Amino acid sequence: LLADEGISLGNAAGQAEELAAQGKTPLFFGGAGRLLGVIAVADTIKADSPEAIRQLQNMGIRVVMLTGDNQRTAAAIAKQVGVDRFFAEVLPEDKANFVQQAKAEGHTVVMIGDGINDSPALSAADIGIASRQSGGTGGPQGHRQLSAKARARKLPLRAHLQLGPHRAGCSGHPAAGLLCHAA
Repeated sequence: LLADEGISLGNAAGQAEELAAQGKTPLFFGGAGRLLGVIAVADTIKADSPEAIRQLQNMGIRVVMLTGDNQRTAAAIAKQVGVDRFFAEVLPEDKANFVQQAKAEGHTVVMIGDGINDSPALSAADIGIASRQSGGTGGPQGHRQLSAKARARKLPLRAHLQLGPHRAGCSGHPAAGLLCHAA
């Protein structure tokens, strides 16, 4: 957008790369034909998320992160939480396609995500866990969707209790959908 307005990023391009490598999303502001500034936003990763993901993986659960963040930011976040498979720049409506594809491959899928933006993916999953209150499940009849304020460390237990003998799981940072399925 800035380029369309003839605004050059100049030295801020390198700064943006550094921010993205730290798991932050750079936002540029311009006006009057020049760059006015750059700020970075980042979701806070819960301290117990890396351990919860490790436990899920030790249970044989494949953890996949879906996020709208750019590739560099997503890679940094995935590394911080211990997720080895992630997809970046995924639009909310496309997360449901990932869930449906995993189910078509025979996986039981748990999706953890924002109850608002990730609603289609939460509804498509065998179990959807909304990390924020969304005012209703919106899921199909018989669909299990939970509203969770639970600590990440409880996810392995929740996955085990909800799925019984089946194996499924999830990951995430607040803005990322967490797609979990049997390995």
